[in-house]
Amino acid sequence: FKKYPNTMVYAQKAIYDPDNKKKNPRTLPQDLDKDVMYPLFTAELEPDVYLFGFDLSIEKARGQRGNENPANNPGYFFVLRERPGQIRFGLDDYTDELGNTDLMPPAGPLESWNDLSWEHTVNNKQALESYHLDFKKNLTIDAPPPGEPHALWKSNSADLAWILYQNPVLFARHAGEMLPED
Repeated sequence: FKKYPNTMVYAQKAIYDPDNKKKNPRTLPQDLDKDVMYPLFTAELEPDVYLFGFDLSIEKARGQRGNENPANNPGYFFVLRERPGQIRFGLDDYTDELGNTDLMPPAGPLESWNDLSWEHTVNNKQALESYHLDFKKNLTIDAPPPGEPHALWKSNSADLAWILYQNPVLFARHAGEMLPED
């Protein structure tokens, strides 16, 4: 919250999907404004502790338990979300599917510009120590995902802005994973 003081904090009612074969088939609704509950109060303890109080009992927040039907009470997600409209540009560090950050990305075209990392723009990680964006590498995507424009690397400032745009971050964790069992 020190770095991103405008982070939105709220609770959102989960959706239960009985067809989902995962262990916990509760999901966050696609409509990010549906069944949202904002904190009744907030408090800050210096230097870096923030408290948020919601009008939710532990049982209501956690959701179904035991033999109860989860569809009757899927519980709530607690959500941290960057404010839409506060645009940021840049690139992320490359991280593979296992969370490793010390590797270089695989060679070849990207699937989406959203996958572009600093490591894609250089030949080795050591080059990042004194790197500035110089467009020496030719970076491409074969076909943009549906709904995305076909922005080109080294084309113009509008394409570069689209490529470097950082999608707002949203982190959601279900209360059932956070609140202790009795």
